[in-house]
Amino acid sequence: MSLAEMSMRKIRIRSKISVNEIISCIFVLWVLNPITHEYLNPVYVIAIAAIWYVTASSQNKSAMGKALNSKVFILSWVYPLFMLVYVIARHAKLEKSSFGMPLIVLFYMYCYYRNNKKDSKLILKSSIFFFILMAGYTLLQLKKEPNISRLLAAGDKALKADIASPFTAGYTEIYYLVFFVISVTGAVLIYENRNFRCLYLLLTALLFILFIRAQYTIAILLMLFGIITVCFTRRRKKTVWIFLGCVLCVIVFIFMIFGTDSLAEFIYFAADILPNGILKNRIIQIGDLFYSGSPMMQGSNGAIDRFQLYAKSWNTFTSNFFFGAGDGENVSGFIGGHSTFIDRLARYGIFGGGLYITSRIYILFFVRKTLSDRWKHLYSINIVVFILVSILNTSDRNSFFMMLIVILPLFFEYIEEKFQMGNPYSEGEKNSECISDRERDSYKTRP
Repeated sequence: MSLAEMSMRKIRIRSKISVNEIISCIFVLWVLNPITHEYLNPVYVIAIAAIWYVTASSQNKSAMGKALNSKVFILSWVYPLFMLVYVIARHAKLEKSSFGMPLIVLFYMYCYYRNNKKDSKLILKSSIFFFILMAGYTLLQLKKEPNISRLLAAGDKALKADIASPFTAGYTEIYYLVFFVISVTGAVLIYENRNFRCLYLLLTALLFILFIRAQYTIAILLMLFGIITVCFTRRRKKTVWIFLGCVLCVIVFIFMIFGTDSLAEFIYFAADILPNGILKNRIIQIGDLFYSGSPMMQGSNGAIDRFQLYAKSWNTFTSNFFFGAGDGENVSGFIGGHSTFIDRLARYGIFGGGLYITSRIYILFFVRKTLSDRWKHLYSINIVVFILVSILNTSDRNSFFMMLIVILPLFFEYIEEKFQMGNPYSEGEKNSECISDRERDSYKTRP
């Protein structure tokens, strides 16, 4: 066979994209889209999901059967069904988004059991291409209106309808991209390939600029926390938590000697470096929390207000410990609305709110089991960051879980394949850090 014939054959193979692959990409991008949650009817998601299920089942019935019978998919239904009891009792409103979790779990488990690297790559690369388009377009929008990403976090849909678009990143998109940046940073440190590093470092730089320009302070701090933790855990996984604990003790000791004013002064110094804007104001507000004198930020302090909202939800939870205060209009003034975990406890008590928290964390740890050993610690860092986001802010959008449950595992699988092809380590090292074929097969036969 001549070289030209071989090239034409490769082109023909690559051009053969099945209907299921196309629908899979549409489904993932539909959930990740900035306007899906608030501006598009859920009927569209149901229709796309139904088409995906039919095409996926026809393509691989065995994988779909294993996915439907997997323990994580069955348990993902516990919270939505439990909440239906609250709805029937008129103690809660129907959470439409909660029914998206089982669908996302089913989608990933099908991809996992099917183990079709070609399909997984197409989904992953389509998503990354979307991230690049969204970041580039949002940066152009931020040049025209520096506060556009912040304005998209407002609660009134009618007020922000004119500026919302499929490619303008708002609160949700900035935060779920934090998980992606942390994962990419860890992959760059672990996978020592020059072309891979150059490509993904450029992508990381683009997203980092987006975070700065979008002026989401907590997102930037969580991203830095995740990256620093990744750097520490790269080589010394067992001692990192001891080291971080010692650092925390030292910080507490310094506070006891010099007081919190020294930390406030350092934060004010860091804020002086930044240009005027929301991000600078947020940093100053954090300094005000630790300063004993007159605050630098006069007037309303967003950081203090945020802690007051946390306290409001927490007090509501402790006053309605078992079943919560409910979801009616008469209790809206007793819910802070800025912490998914604390707000869920306040609304639904330890039964409903506790079930929400434990079910989400359980699903993430189950997904972690399906990863190669090389990437488990990196995924664990993302779980920690997710928990912090859920305490400090809202994280109940399905796009968060699409990133954590689908995109990140597919990304780690993609890099792992490169490891297997390149074989940069010795056989002994590879066996110690990668999941074996036998282990992978055992996962696939798990009920």
